[in-house]
Amino acid sequence: MEIHLTQTIMKECDTKFYKMPGYIQHYQVNPFGVHMYSETGISILVQHLRRKDPVTLYLDATGGVVSKIPNQAKRVLYYSLTLAGKGRDAPPVPVCEMLTNEHSVPPITFWLMKFTLDLAKYTQIRVRQVETDFSWALIQSALLAFNKEHILSYLDRAHTVCRGEKTWAEIRQFTVLHLCAAHILKAVTQAIGRQTEDKGLKEFATFVFARLQNATSLEVALDIFRSFCFVLLAERKSRSVKNNLNVLEDIISKSQVTLGDTKELEQHCKIQTCDSEEEKSSAKTIMGRSPFSKEFQQVLDMVKVQVANEKSESSEDNPYYCPGIIKILFDSYLGLFPMWSGLLLGNLKRYSSDEKMNPTAKHAVKTRDTNCHVERWFGIVKQSILGKRKYIRPGAFIRKMHCSLQARFIEHIMQNNLSQELLLKPLPPKSISHSQETWAKREEANSTTTKSKYFSAPQSVPLPQGKKKKGKEKKSCGKDADGKGPKDVSQNKPCMPADEVETLWKNDPTDLVVSILRAPDKKLEFLLRQREFQTLRPHEWIAGEAIESYFRTILNHEDTTCRLFQLSHYTTGVVLYGTREQCARQSLRNVNFEAYDGVISFVNVKSVHWRFVYIHALSKEIFVLDPQRGCDEMEEARQAARKFGQYFKMRHNQHGREDWVNIQWKPATIQHTFQRDGVSCGVFVMQMAKSVVEEFPRIPQIVKINPTKKQMCQYRGQMALDILRGSVLRDEYCSVCGLRDLPQSKKTCVWIQCERCQRWFHLECLKIAIPAKDVQWFCVLCLNPADSQA
Repeated sequence: MEIHLTQTIMKECDTKFYKMPGYIQHYQVNPFGVHMYSETGISILVQHLRRKDPVTLYLDATGGVVSKIPNQAKRVLYYSLTLAGKGRDAPPVPVCEMLTNEHSVPPITFWLMKFTLDLAKYTQIRVRQVETDFSWALIQSALLAFNKEHILSYLDRAHTVCRGEKTWAEIRQFTVLHLCAAHILKAVTQAIGRQTEDKGLKEFATFVFARLQNATSLEVALDIFRSFCFVLLAERKSRSVKNNLNVLEDIISKSQVTLGDTKELEQHCKIQTCDSEEEKSSAKTIMGRSPFSKEFQQVLDMVKVQVANEKSESSEDNPYYCPGIIKILFDSYLGLFPMWSGLLLGNLKRYSSDEKMNPTAKHAVKTRDTNCHVERWFGIVKQSILGKRKYIRPGAFIRKMHCSLQARFIEHIMQNNLSQELLLKPLPPKSISHSQETWAKREEANSTTTKSKYFSAPQSVPLPQGKKKKGKEKKSCGKDADGKGPKDVSQNKPCMPADEVETLWKNDPTDLVVSILRAPDKKLEFLLRQREFQTLRPHEWIAGEAIESYFRTILNHEDTTCRLFQLSHYTTGVVLYGTREQCARQSLRNVNFEAYDGVISFVNVKSVHWRFVYIHALSKEIFVLDPQRGCDEMEEARQAARKFGQYFKMRHNQHGREDWVNIQWKPATIQHTFQRDGVSCGVFVMQMAKSVVEEFPRIPQIVKINPTKKQMCQYRGQMALDILRGSVLRDEYCSVCGLRDLPQSKKTCVWIQCERCQRWFHLECLKIAIPAKDVQWFCVLCLNPADSQA
């Protein structure tokens, strides 16, 4: 009776409506249920839908706000379909709410369907995405209401979309359903913890799963999963396990900026999983019939065959061996891959078979999303609107919510610059002809992001506890290879990268390896020795090895999809200035240039000057940028276009390679600033490469580099720091030879670690005996006179 009277009063008092008066649109007694939304809330949503920014709605439920209904045993939950706010001062607002004590698919679907039918009276523009938790009732209800399909149909359609088999008109006709990244990650972390007690292995596996969540293409995800299977399924640490472990460690070490906020939500998210036997059986059926399960199963079967063939290759135990982790992923998660990853986030036009995104336009990449907005709304309800009161009567709750939302709608209209007419009266219903489709025409606006532990690059990749460096023997000795004792050992701890730059610069030059940069495919590796690293010091001519290392650093950080190929400066020099016989020896027969959209490189001119070389395959243009004034860059680019054309034809004649052989390269140039001294050409080349990679696939109109002496010093220091930070972990290689393992012809591999800088060395490379255990040992860098005198 109270609900009925409240509904009648609200309708009578609402004078600003066209077709939908009041706030309570439906109520029922047993099971109890109340649908709450108003014409003003729908009008606000319609205004957002008519903008170019695609709209995401956040769906969840919470308890403890409304008391139980007499003579009905189940508790009442508050459901909300929420529109995101913009920052702390612009909170989210709900566009549709429900109170019910029946938490199954039928009542939730009925509520959402009724709302979508009423929304269709005002616009036919579709909601782009619905974000929810890992609750089967919410998942299936949202799919039925917004897409009119079962979860298996949704997964089949998602598979055909990501395989490029749908047109843009077909793609934009369905709403993407995505599961909260924080809830999924927490559930997986807990499940992994039940498979292993090793904290290091648990952390490692969680970091890998987070990278799967960030995957925006099925091919990338399958590659990550393939390496993950090798590492977890092999009982022995074979060569394949080591190689794939290196791949995963590099992937984990990369930090990716994303549009999402998971840190706040992870602190208080609640995990909802399949509890009943019926739901568990349904989940297994869905996982078994999902096309994505089949994709991952094919990868798993291939890995199992290869692991079985390599059993006798190594006798060393694999500390990562834990097949149970793979099993839980198959049982509960991999079949739903597009629902918890970045596969269907962002602009889906990249998958359409008839329309493609502009390849020269730079698009923001959205890799994950969370339910933080609806969780924040629940906090506002409990803390601000209800004043921390719990279990109040349904009628009192509805009246409080209605009163609060009137003011919050006005605030939202003003903060989001919506039509001021909404302050006076909601928008009238419009015919279908007045609706315009704007789905995914523009990417989401840039938003403030918060880094979460597992989605950010860790300082070091987690390792299984107790097995961190099995096979490495840490020894201590008070003498180095020359028998000299340490001159300054007051601080026996490693330098941070910023301090290490100064230390490496001021020490006497050595040939020790200070950085190793690896390409994602492991086919390219760039070793930088201290002597070459020191050329980054102010007022020195930079060595080509230092420039190569920096190129690899920015590619690893910016070009995460590996669309740019790094061509050695030696090969570039041979192509532009070498003989035909020299070009034949640098043919790169194993490189498929068709897999890339561009090439960056540089070239040495008369052994005293560097120029930047850039091939943009999408526009078929070649650039040669000279940091020094007086060069005819268009003529140099014209000669480079001719030379590279001959080079690709030579590869075709020698090896039958078809890649880029028929492209007619065009010369082009980019406006840029020039150096003011005689030694900064290397700095300019490195900064030119950075600008080009950051803008790719767009071609920058101008490259602005501050040529002042002070700024040149700052550039050098920052680039040196970036190289050290981008290097693989120093305990992965010997600082003399740069290798992890000695050749098989050598003796048993014994390692020694410097007590101060914590670099590792092969005793075989140092050519010293195993030191005594009771004395400290320091490498030549830490015994350097220049360091000890400072």
